[in-house]
Amino acid sequence: MEERDTQPAETTPITANIIVARYPPAPPASTIAELLNARLPPGVTLLGCGQSPAELQHLTQQQWASADVLIVWGARNPNAKEFYAKLTGLKWLHSVATGLELWLTPEVLSSSVTITNAKGVTANSMAEFAMMCCHYFSRQLPRLLEAQAAHRWDVFEVEELRGATLGLVGCGHIGRRVAQLGGAYGMRVVALRSNPALSQPDVDSGLLDRVYSPEHLHEVMACSDYVVVSTPYTPDTHELISAAAIAAMKPTAVLINVGRGRCMDEAALIEALQAGRIRGAGLDVYQVEPLPPSSPLWGLPNVLLSPHRAAFHSNFFRDSVDLFARNLQRHLAGQPLLNVLDKQSQY
Repeated sequence: MEERDTQPAETTPITANIIVARYPPAPPASTIAELLNARLPPGVTLLGCGQSPAELQHLTQQQWASADVLIVWGARNPNAKEFYAKLTGLKWLHSVATGLELWLTPEVLSSSVTITNAKGVTANSMAEFAMMCCHYFSRQLPRLLEAQAAHRWDVFEVEELRGATLGLVGCGHIGRRVAQLGGAYGMRVVALRSNPALSQPDVDSGLLDRVYSPEHLHEVMACSDYVVVSTPYTPDTHELISAAAIAAMKPTAVLINVGRGRCMDEAALIEALQAGRIRGAGLDVYQVEPLPPSSPLWGLPNVLLSPHRAAFHSNFFRDSVDLFARNLQRHLAGQPLLNVLDKQSQY
């Protein structure tokens, strides 16, 4: 009887070649390389990390063509189209944050490239920032600090968050976490979502008191004591928080934006704040970043400003790279990826 060969058949090793497009405030290329290389399995190569293809001149045309994975570490990189022109074999684009801004070109949106992001990694940190803004106004933190600096025993009445209405414009990972924290304080939580059916289980469980569809934006603005905006930026959300939406708010209400600056009519917000038509605002994002020194927002006493850092907690890099590593294993195994962007809605 002929003896059969029991050796396993040779298989082509599964590989991937990665390029990282970094842009400030991303960490240095050496730090990014260290974070990634510690998590890359055998057969996966980090070819380079730079702000533009010009910084990666050491790569050959063959290496550029072999790169099938692009990691975006900075959504506002003006060199996106230059990278795309070089990456002729690109299959998967991953953002270490949630926004992709300049990377969502018509060409990539109409291509077969799979796009993912780090949705969920920053949700808790951003929700904590939103709640801090609520406390900043409810507990009159500026007055406390002023009295402390003046060595003055200033006795005054503060507000509870319990019983206040928290309105969420956007109820994805971030909005849902805000709802959980707000609920812990006894707040009534209502939400606006493009697809309300996705949040119906949270209404049924009691996490949300009510969920509204987009045409009811002004109703949400009008009934809320604190409005938290966490929507992504898309053509549909451009200046969603318009002058009319702001005008619908109570004069005692606070507007908090942790989503994208272009989702809000900033000029209308400034006018409302200056006129005292709303109580105040807590902002982490702006239409132009960095916020220009000439912006009136800097000088307004009823505004809390943050330099777009609400998402970047102390474990952000670790958590984001961990998510990429899990997705990389799926990519190599031919499995569906996590956090795939819907190219039609762009989030």
